[in-house]
Amino acid sequence: MKRLLATFAAILVASLVAAQNRQVPVFEPDPLWAQALPNSIAAKVLQGFPSIAVPTSNFVSLAPNPAYVSPPAGLLAYGNGTYTPASSRAGDQFSVRLDHEIRPGKDKFFGNFYRTRNTSLDGSSRPAFDRIRFEHALFWSVNETHIFSANKINEFKYGTMRYEGARPPELPHPEIPSLSVAPLAGFGDSSWPQAWWQYGQNYTDTFSWIHASHSIKIGGEFRRDPTDAINTVAYIPSYTFNDVLTRVQNLPGVAKDVVRKVIDVRYRT
Repeated sequence: MKRLLATFAAILVASLVAAQNRQVPVFEPDPLWAQALPNSIAAKVLQGFPSIAVPTSNFVSLAPNPAYVSPPAGLLAYGNGTYTPASSRAGDQFSVRLDHEIRPGKDKFFGNFYRTRNTSLDGSSRPAFDRIRFEHALFWSVNETHIFSANKINEFKYGTMRYEGARPPELPHPEIPSLSVAPLAGFGDSSWPQAWWQYGQNYTDTFSWIHASHSIKIGGEFRRDPTDAINTVAYIPSYTFNDVLTRVQNLPGVAKDVVRKVIDVRYRT
């Protein structure tokens, strides 16, 4: 009998550029810091990296607060705005399948291989901070079946999958800390380089024996599923402000501050 070998390969390519409108609370185009605190760090940062969402509804004004430099009476601070984020996705997949009868009637081999790549962008209301996302996935498996006799068979399986994700090596604006202001949309980055990966391995061996009216199976399985991330938390400071007034006056409620003096100097000069 002749040995049989069969292979199959395929390549798939896909690309998508589409985005749905989103609504977020954003500052007014003529913001309160421009009138009350025109030379503040907040004014320079937010005016230097404007939002593409323009508020059109649900406007909110702020009441004067004697503890802070207050805005003019009745000034509209923020409202809901709609924007269309930059969005794209491009990827490809390569796969191979192999079937081989090593010894006719005795040993059969089967294998699969997949490699997938994907690059995507899910933009925000402040395009200056958009970052591309890279993803890679690799999967392959093998299966070997050994036939001892008409009623005895052994099957061995091994499979592994690895997934990796990452961002571009450079932050778009490392000089800007991560800023969160309730209820507005935050922006900036606080960690770097934002890379991660995980993989799984699976070993299985099963021996099957049919004896008279009985079917017996003996085997074992081993799995390993580690994950990891390459990241530096608080690589850039992060500030959380309780409200809009504390934001424009640089008074965070929560601060993870490692290089605040550097940030202040860069925006005061």
